[in-house]
Amino acid sequence: MLAKSKLASGGTLTRTLNELEQSGFIEHYSPYKGSKDPLYRLTDEYALFYLKYIEGTRPAKRGVWAKLNGTPTHKAWAGFTFETICMKHVDHIKEGLKISGIRSVEGSWTGKGSVDGTQVDLLIDRDDNAINLCGNEVLLHSVHDRQEVRG
Repeated sequence: MLAKSKLASGGTLTRTLNELEQSGFIEHYSPYKGSKDPLYRLTDEYALFYLKYIEGTRPAKRGVWAKLNGTPTHKAWAGFTFETICMKHVDHIKEGLKISGIRSVEGSWTGKGSVDGTQVDLLIDRDDNAINLCGNEVLLHSVHDRQEVRG
């Protein structure tokens, strides 16, 4: 991370990461098995939206969001944002799975050197010698695909 950020070693990067984490902009996750280096993830939903859709753009005319909906860029952003929200609400997911009383370690997993991008979005390694593998998928529908239901 130091090489990519072009910061000198001496604590500046560590201090900056700690400040961003304490303010809720990023979280660090320990990868499941393997590397001891933590993974950092931008977790502030507005910052994610801003960086993807606002920074470096001009004010848009009406209808731009409807045009973006369903594009590959929008799908990627929505998927990453949904994964981030799931990581923030692991306790609720465990309740839904009826495993909230079992101590566990949670994280994500990415296959090292994997050509096909093998990844597990949420891995729950439980103390009862079971592991839950969760693929967090978001389903996107355009506004035009929905049917209004009236009761």
